[in-house]
Amino acid sequence: MIGAITNFAAMARRVVVTGVGLLSPLGTSAKQSWTRLIAGESGTVSLLTHPSAATQRDEFAALPSTVAGIVPDNGWLSSLSRDDVRKMGRFAQMAVAASEEALRDAQLDPKELNAEQRERIVVLDLA
Repeated sequence: MIGAITNFAAMARRVVVTGVGLLSPLGTSAKQSWTRLIAGESGTVSLLTHPSAATQRDEFAALPSTVAGIVPDNGWLSSLSRDDVRKMGRFAQMAVAASEEALRDAQLDPKELNAEQRERIVVLDLA
């Protein structure tokens, strides 16, 4: 999940990306993912041996391919309330977490922005 905070200028042709957030099989932040990517690491694992897939191992064994990219740990869930975690699907949880990282990266606090400034913030989900 990639969340990028984008400020659109008055003209639709001008776009400024001011913050980036990323959850990927390589890490739970843009910095961690980029560092591992540059180091040549892979985020793919075997679903038959990965600890997080242990409870579904038999189901995965029946698949034509058992190689997948799994987003590591759930540390990124700490930014969400328990109610939000319960109500949202995993994809939505990841989108919110990536968007929050992008807001931090852009050094933006939506609570400090007026309505006009908030409406210029666009979150791009490039999953």
